[in-house]
Amino acid sequence: MKKNFLYKKTSGFSLIEVLLAVAIMSFGLLALASLQNSLMRSSANSKAQSVALSLAKDKLEDLRTYQTMAQYQALTDSPSAETPDSDPATAGIQDFGGVTYTRTWTVNRYGYHSANAVFQTVADTGVLAAAYASNNEFKTISVNVSWTDAAGTAASVVVEDVISALSPTDSALLGKTTSVVRPRGPEVIITNPGLEVGVIPIALGSDSATAATNPKPEVISQGNNSSVVETRFDVLTYSNINATNVTAQQRVETAVLGCRCTRSTGTQPAFRPTYWNGLRYVPPVTFPNVPISVADTSVTQSARCTACCRDHHDPATAPGPKYDARRNSHDHYLNTDLVNIVTSGDYHESCRLIRVDGIFRTAVDTNNDYFNLLETDNNSATTTADYLPTSAGKTRYETFVLDYLKQRYVNNSAPSTYNTPLTAANIATLEGTPTPSINTPSLISIDATTAPRWLHSRGVYIDYLSDETLALIASIKAQCIIDSCTTAVRQTRILSVLPFTSINLTEISNWKSTVANVPNTVTIKMDNTIGFVDSLNQLAPVKGKTLLGSGPVNGANASAVADIGPSNSGLALTNPIDPADVITNVPDSGDTTDAQAFVIGATVVVPNPAGGSFEVRLAGAPEVIIAGNSPFIGFNPSTSLTNCSATGGTNVNPYVCTTNPADALGVATTVYIGNYNRSVGENDSTVRPLNTCTNNSSDRTGMPYQVKYDVTNVTTSNGAAVIDTPYEVFNNNLLGGYPTGEYTTVDFSVVAVNDDIDVTFGNKVFLCPSNYPFPSNPSSSQCDGNGSNAVPIWSSTYVACPSGFAVPSNP
Repeated sequence: MKKNFLYKKTSGFSLIEVLLAVAIMSFGLLALASLQNSLMRSSANSKAQSVALSLAKDKLEDLRTYQTMAQYQALTDSPSAETPDSDPATAGIQDFGGVTYTRTWTVNRYGYHSANAVFQTVADTGVLAAAYASNNEFKTISVNVSWTDAAGTAASVVVEDVISALSPTDSALLGKTTSVVRPRGPEVIITNPGLEVGVIPIALGSDSATAATNPKPEVISQGNNSSVVETRFDVLTYSNINATNVTAQQRVETAVLGCRCTRSTGTQPAFRPTYWNGLRYVPPVTFPNVPISVADTSVTQSARCTACCRDHHDPATAPGPKYDARRNSHDHYLNTDLVNIVTSGDYHESCRLIRVDGIFRTAVDTNNDYFNLLETDNNSATTTADYLPTSAGKTRYETFVLDYLKQRYVNNSAPSTYNTPLTAANIATLEGTPTPSINTPSLISIDATTAPRWLHSRGVYIDYLSDETLALIASIKAQCIIDSCTTAVRQTRILSVLPFTSINLTEISNWKSTVANVPNTVTIKMDNTIGFVDSLNQLAPVKGKTLLGSGPVNGANASAVADIGPSNSGLALTNPIDPADVITNVPDSGDTTDAQAFVIGATVVVPNPAGGSFEVRLAGAPEVIIAGNSPFIGFNPSTSLTNCSATGGTNVNPYVCTTNPADALGVATTVYIGNYNRSVGENDSTVRPLNTCTNNSSDRTGMPYQVKYDVTNVTTSNGAAVIDTPYEVFNNNLLGGYPTGEYTTVDFSVVAVNDDIDVTFGNKVFLCPSNYPFPSNPSSSQCDGNGSNAVPIWSSTYVACPSGFAVPSNP
């Protein structure tokens, strides 16, 4: 038998294949080793960076743990870099994992400069200079930690933070609890409102206080068309932290405005007033049957007049508190006619609006329950403080306000009288309670060396109490009986639920001088030539300034009188809107009127009874100081403005100023300089005296360029006279003759017979309206009317003059 065997071929690796495999595996292992090494370096770098960050944060925390303000003030740059050689107990730097770290830090300090109103860089250490607000500062800290990584490359991390100047001991006060019944809200650290010039806080007790910021009228339009559309201020309730910072618990934003409304027949849905319920101003509710009234669109007024005109009505069927609860009827009148009630057509209205839940809502009317003049620092060593109330005057005023509130609400057991102001007799008694009286000084001496004298007026405004507030006061008094409250605690709890505030009214009061009720006396005069519209950039008040009149006599007496409307219209700087708004003008009668007596001092400069003249010379404006382009020069030593006459010819200098027969020299005098701005024709570079423009003329003399001048210097030959600076400018940038164009006033303490006054103008500046459609004809926004001369309405924003016009170079 024959057997067959099958053989299978055996396979394997050749030597070449083996070598190739080994080579490939070697490359992979090398790459893996490199990756492993990279991962180790990356891990080491990450660890080093984490350590560096921790070291930087540790130093920041260490710098933040100061215990006193002195330690805070000592914080400064690191004296040298911290290294492993430093003491670990103090430096905290170690050689971690073979890596050496170096730590440095830089400190920059910023203080609030009071005059410049900005934060500025100051020295790192020490107490702030007097020019900076105390403790109103902060420091920025930058900590740098550097090292060399595993690859030998320099690396670093920087951590920055800000450290405030609030002492840790003061911070602990934020957690302090209080039993005072008051509206709760977010506690925000703010600058103490009492540090604002003219603000006087009223202490509520338990380290809490309330204060109103100075009223700031909002102004619209320009020049002669300028007007106040609303007055704004905030009422703040807060607790003290230190002399600089307080914790604010509530802010009541207030706007008071005067409006012109139009009434139609029928009714509309509107809002009832927002009012104080003892804890807050509540959101208003709607009511469907309110007379239809809308804001008059033909006049420029506040946008909030829409809500004022629509809401401010008190129908007999309306629920809840009324807008005008103090009056028997809510009638409307037009202009100064307070006899004929308006039932249709235009009428005047005044409203207070309060921001509630982010929206300004029409609120119940406010009421000035007490008005008074306070003692000012007229004998201050520096004139910059003369117009401020004295420390003693502020203390007497706060004492009076608290006594007034205690008598009317705290100690009064008849809630039905809570909404009735105290009588004049009650007020007179309270005014004499402090020693000395709140009416100190009873007499102020004024002469040529002490003028001007300053006065400061204030009002206490109290809302008509709602039923909820009356019930809350009753509840507080009942609970105090149960708790056996001390008198101080009882007072604090009641004052904390009262809707009242004290407001600085100096700038918005009406001022005049009187002798035996005859206004505008020659003995003294009130400098009211400036309205609030023109005073927004003034540091000192523009009202309450008392000067010698044109004919003062040694030993003569006179009074300065201030008054203000008792309700919304007074704060809004508008005329009375109904008979109850009229001021009685009986000083110290309990009404919103008060008077300060003056006596002409023994050192008064007796004016020349025969009058006389002095001269004014102008320099620096060749286009102005020529015949035909003469500026206006006037002076006002009494109640009438006298225009000085130019000598004529090519050069108008000097102007000769001669008094009227009834006036005299040797007294405080204001010199007026006006009609010095000019316009340039469109088709040439001629400087013209008038600002007219003719639409049909190719010349259009008043368009489109304005040439502006500024009074830069004034001197007098009378070395004893003091000139008030800065000079006061009105109708800023406007063209035209006095008083419609820009003009400047300069106050002299004395102008005597034959004095020489020199006025210097600065270089001229060319201004162009940004809305002028050059080179096309002027639009109606520049010229009123067609084919007739009219005053251009210049843009409030000026840009460079457009190309294509040969603008003369500035001298």
